[in-house]
Amino acid sequence: MNELKILSFNIKNDNNLDIEKINILAKIIIDNNFDLIGIQELTYKYQKKLTNILKDYNFIGKYRLGNILKSTRFNENNNIITNKRIKYKKTIHLPWLFMSFKDFIKGLKNNIIIPRITTIAILDDNICMINTHLSSSRTPSIQIRQLKKLKKIINKYSKYKIILTGDFNMKMDNPNFKNFVNTIPMLKRININQSTWRSSIIDHIFIPKNWYITDSGIIDTKNISDHNAIYANIKQN
Repeated sequence: MNELKILSFNIKNDNNLDIEKINILAKIIIDNNFDLIGIQELTYKYQKKLTNILKDYNFIGKYRLGNILKSTRFNENNNIITNKRIKYKKTIHLPWLFMSFKDFIKGLKNNIIIPRITTIAILDDNICMINTHLSSSRTPSIQIRQLKKLKKIINKYSKYKIILTGDFNMKMDNPNFKNFVNTIPMLKRININQSTWRSSIIDHIFIPKNWYITDSGIIDTKNISDHNAIYANIKQN
């Protein structure tokens, strides 16, 4: 059986481009020899520094506001970082606008009207990795639409072995998240039940139902982010 090492991590977008933090992340990736990394909130300047260190890895994914504004702070991507050969790549925008004027005004006041994207990469060995970052928990109506879009993406690439990573911004007991998990029967959530953000579990890794998990858990990364990274070492069936 082929082994794969997977990491998912929201690195926290902030104005302080701390090279020491970038070095710590690069060391985690290299020391653990991760094959597939789903990163959330990656900015252009951070990516440029990280790419210079991880020379044996490919970075996949476009920015949510496009290349013209790529160097601005809020123009993040959800890169897939991998040491595998890339056969296909795509970035898709998820629904992110409010459907009612009342919700739109509320969103403006709370500064939560932000484009959201999903990155897709098809790799060797018939693997399709999907990495995403959903909207704030303060926007449940948008989260529902985003989950529906994610399910459509999963179904579209269902002939591949799908790995799904991301910051879902939903706790485990959220009914919308529970419904999503129950309606993607080809995948299983890796049972990591330690807090990933504050006291909540909102970051997840999904793999094909028939794959084996040899190790999984969190990596304490609170010194470089407001999230803990999550990882899984798996064997393909």
